[in-house]
Amino acid sequence: MSQIYYNAFQWSTSSIIVVASLLDEMNLLNSKIGRLAIAASLIETTVFTAINTVASLGIIIRIVHNYYISVIVLSTHIAYILSVLYIARPITQWMVRKTPQGAQLSDKNFGFLIFMVLLFSFASTLIGINISFSLFFLGLMLPSGPPVGSTLVDRLEGIVTNLYFPIYVALIKMKFDFTMMMDYIKELKLVIFLDSITIIGKIIGIMSAAFFSARLSPRSIFTLTFIINTRGITELIIVDKNNDWASVDLMFPTLLMVVVTAMAIIAAPLVKILYDPSKRYKGHTRRTMMQHYFNDNIELRVVSCIHRQENVPPTVNILESLCIDNENPFCIYLLHLRELVGRITSVILPYKKIKTSPYATPATDIVVNAFTTFQDRKNGNNYKGIVDNNIHIPGADCVTVQPYVNVAPYTSMYDDICDLAISKKASMILVSFHRTIGFSGAVEEVSEDIRQVNLSVLKHFPCTVAILIDHGHNIDIDTALENTIHGIIRYRL
Repeated sequence: MSQIYYNAFQWSTSSIIVVASLLDEMNLLNSKIGRLAIAASLIETTVFTAINTVASLGIIIRIVHNYYISVIVLSTHIAYILSVLYIARPITQWMVRKTPQGAQLSDKNFGFLIFMVLLFSFASTLIGINISFSLFFLGLMLPSGPPVGSTLVDRLEGIVTNLYFPIYVALIKMKFDFTMMMDYIKELKLVIFLDSITIIGKIIGIMSAAFFSARLSPRSIFTLTFIINTRGITELIIVDKNNDWASVDLMFPTLLMVVVTAMAIIAAPLVKILYDPSKRYKGHTRRTMMQHYFNDNIELRVVSCIHRQENVPPTVNILESLCIDNENPFCIYLLHLRELVGRITSVILPYKKIKTSPYATPATDIVVNAFTTFQDRKNGNNYKGIVDNNIHIPGADCVTVQPYVNVAPYTSMYDDICDLAISKKASMILVSFHRTIGFSGAVEEVSEDIRQVNLSVLKHFPCTVAILIDHGHNIDIDTALENTIHGIIRYRL
């Protein structure tokens, strides 16, 4: 009986690994619910891992009944933490600095990184540190994102996800005899009851937090609850440990396996039914370019999406053609789009906040500087004025550039684009064509990821959408500011 209550305590905590996997599978990593779920599960995992580690350390100290051994055990735990902070992390940061921008870790550095992880894992097991804490702390302290995260994903995700994980799950389930389940209906009801208590507790907690801060709807509250209560690899490991402990009676591990499997099966369909981030676009009044031109002195707001540096010159060219002057003020919400690789937290933030964060890259600086040059050039002959309630007052700058950075999966990147257009009341979204076309007219490069982003934006468009097809992609920014347009633009009104 005590084993059931111990598992109920463990299951009351969400695993960030399981939550992130579910959100990634359902393309919800960059949704509002997804970001809340990631933040909540990260806090839960951190607190639970710390409590579990302290409890394990306390048990070891209580068992040995020796003051000097207790001091040694405590010292080794502190030494492990300091080693990660002042040895493993600086070495990995040195690897990042030595890796060229946009490239992956070299084979030598990648091999050394894997060796270092195995070495620290072995050391933690040797000195009695909880293995879940050691790996979690090591992963938390090492630099995320490219090039470390992207290299690990590129080289390990396929073999781990498609080979090791299915084999591990199959080996776990082969240990259990599911034919005995019908003989323990009473115990199964108790396990389900305890798991239901954890779900109800989280519903109450989320409702309380939502009432005071997040302002979530009841539907979103239940969605967030099911996301946080989903089960996966972490719970399978717990069940496997219980099976190792239960050398005679396999009843409880078998019942736990049934509940874990059931929760993993029903979580994704329920979340899909309850939450659809694109629904908010259906009730939104779509803004168009035509509506803007019928309102004098209202600044034109455009969300300009940039994937690569090559997109900057043609985009500047097309913006140059919009007859920008003091009578036709213009606001550009520059959105530099980057794929989420090696991380689980997607962001969309103003450029000023990104500059001091781990998401900062030289490529973003180049893109923003190019548009800043365009802004300064257009405002060079205008004296300063003010803009009040979107009504342009003569003398104000005719061009304003507000740069943002969006790091998200390509499959759901459209959600951040459309959400920014809605929140800023933009009249047009400008995106680049997924094919790079040379001067000869031949297709030089095709990006299916960008194509899917464009199709999703067209499907959920909150305003006019323009797709820019350019034949002068290799013109530099200074030349682009002086030349005429070399492209075609297609409007979706």
